[in-house]
Amino acid sequence: PTIDGDHVYAVGGQGLLVCLKKSDGKEVWSKSLVKDLGGKLQSWGYTESLLVVGGNVICTPGGSGGTLTALDKKTGAVVWRTTDLKDEAQYSSPILIKHEGKEQIVQLVMKRFFGVDPASGKVLWNVDFPGRTAVIPTPIYHDGIVYVSAGYGVGCKAVRLGSAGPEVVYEDNKVMKNHHGGVVRVGDHLYGYSDGPGWVCQDFKTGKEVWANKSLGKGSVHFADGML
Repeated sequence: PTIDGDHVYAVGGQGLLVCLKKSDGKEVWSKSLVKDLGGKLQSWGYTESLLVVGGNVICTPGGSGGTLTALDKKTGAVVWRTTDLKDEAQYSSPILIKHEGKEQIVQLVMKRFFGVDPASGKVLWNVDFPGRTAVIPTPIYHDGIVYVSAGYGVGCKAVRLGSAGPEVVYEDNKVMKNHHGGVVRVGDHLYGYSDGPGWVCQDFKTGKEVWANKSLGKGSVHFADGML
């Protein structure tokens, strides 16, 4: 769930997006990503954490109406859709970044990741990605670089955002094949579970493996108080 002021926003597996009062849980408004926004329900349902940016809630219904959608956070009315991108939703969550002083929303789907203008939904850039079966982890942004990863043998890719468009930093990289559970950045290193090598520390800017450890099974990772 995403909390914004006095309201809580969440989407269920079947695509029902709700805005609830934080105080008592009463519904303020709701929208179906499938019935109202034309999205297509994927094999494991909708799983994203919604993103609140200014007066809007950003969601990923996918499909012919547009991959990303902004809804008015007070009413649920459609504000914009990325009508020039119509990829079906996957399982990743959108993030808000600030690059060169301007905000962007970044999202990952099966065959691409991309950035859009939060005010208009205009696609600012998009990059090919060789996802297959399911693309789940949330993108990471740091120091001008956008990083994504996926399991099923795909691996990870990083691009540097620039005025002439994104430049590939590394791709076809199999160090971090994160199925689910996420990847976290601490300084210039990434940490997550990679199918095969196990828990991995990866250099963020080069993509090289720093260490790998298989003594623990697959799971989710967080960083707090100096510890993973």
